[in-house]
Amino acid sequence: MAQQYLIAVDIGTSGIKTLTVDKDLMTYSSSYKKIELLQNHDQAELDLSDIELKVIDSIKEQIQLHGQKVVAVVFSCAMHSLIILDKEFNPLTSVITWADRRSSQEAAELRNTELGMQLAKESGTPIHSMNPLTKLIWLKNHKDFPKPGFICGIKEYIIYKLTGRFVCDFSLASATGMMHLNHHTWHPRALKLADIKQEQLPEIVEPTTKLRLLNNWAEILGCSNDLSVIPGASDGCLANLGVGCLNNDAAVVTVGTSGAVRKTNIQKENPAPNDLFCYLLDSKYSIVGGPSNNGGNVIQKFINRYGSSESIENYMSSLSLATHFEPNLFFLPWMLGERAPLWTDKSKFGFTQNPERYSFEQRLLAVLEGILFNIHWIMEKLDPKNEIKQIYLTGGITKSDFPAQLLANISHRKVMIMNDQDASTLGAAKMGWKALGVFTDYDQFHLQEPKITFSPQAEFISTLAQKFNRFKVLAFEEIDLTF
Repeated sequence: MAQQYLIAVDIGTSGIKTLTVDKDLMTYSSSYKKIELLQNHDQAELDLSDIELKVIDSIKEQIQLHGQKVVAVVFSCAMHSLIILDKEFNPLTSVITWADRRSSQEAAELRNTELGMQLAKESGTPIHSMNPLTKLIWLKNHKDFPKPGFICGIKEYIIYKLTGRFVCDFSLASATGMMHLNHHTWHPRALKLADIKQEQLPEIVEPTTKLRLLNNWAEILGCSNDLSVIPGASDGCLANLGVGCLNNDAAVVTVGTSGAVRKTNIQKENPAPNDLFCYLLDSKYSIVGGPSNNGGNVIQKFINRYGSSESIENYMSSLSLATHFEPNLFFLPWMLGERAPLWTDKSKFGFTQNPERYSFEQRLLAVLEGILFNIHWIMEKLDPKNEIKQIYLTGGITKSDFPAQLLANISHRKVMIMNDQDASTLGAAKMGWKALGVFTDYDQFHLQEPKITFSPQAEFISTLAQKFNRFKVLAFEEIDLTF
């Protein structure tokens, strides 16, 4: 059989990543196109036309490189995006992202009600301003916004433009707060709350559904009319698939601009408490975990304030627990409020003591500790019985070894960094080849060995555990903070 390639596209909130891979997941070419998150107070949006252009250009560039050998395009996408369309499918809004906090009041009012708790359990999506359901309630309460004809997210809009099909894979649908996890249908009580009808939402489909390009796109892209368009799933779920984390004894921690902790379950009922999420990967697996608003964005803000022109990786490589650990200097990292484990939109951000009394390295270490303490706190919620023995660490934070070692010491678990391929995009590629029938199960993919593994260092475990326990107390104390 002639060589065949698949294009995997990951649509994130900071950029578009694209890989062209073969059936062995060998990467033949890749690209990255940056996109800008437009923030103004509680508003956080993306330019839809910019995303559309860059996604199309990314696909076209890969097809120009590999021609008719490309047999499919499959997507990964950030969760919780919202676009309002008119009745002709023209956008009436920009892309409202998970980071948009304008529905904070609506989320707070709904969160602890009987209906809010029921919807969190049955949809798998915690009640928070990230949740598209709360955004729709907010839009309903603000009459100056246009009345929706149709409602979707980024990926659904792109797929509609390419195929003419208005569909949403049930992985992304499970992150809208409006899909019933067990039934894979839109939840009537959620729709009533948002004052919308099922006909305004995309058809829910399997992530491995094969769609056909519209004829004009085959000509524009320079590909065959037979090219399959596969919806794929959400980026978080696909990150677990990408690193091969499909067992209960492991979790994936992602720290990029923001962060998350996730483990994979064989689907039954939603096992997560209402302060954790439960999203679907496919008809067999669900992903349970907690998201964090604060990751590399906090480190970057610190470096913008106190650093120079050095890269974050260079700063990280200069850190040493033995030299720079300061037991009395705490940094609370909740710059954008926090999702897990606190679920608040109130900011609590800064050092507990005057940072000028400490060296740059001591301050940077305290910042990194704050971010990873919060990650470990989510891990405690996710794994109260300590069944998770190892962590796959992904995201931009893996460009330096020190954060991985620090996480191993804080979590008392082995931490593994995989190869340099993006986990979500690689997961999309696996799902694409499965959709095409090349593989029948994800276990058939070769399990990649970690690039490097970090074990806990016994000499630091006790002091970090004491500091972590104090960190959790500080989260609820009224204290003055300095940045």
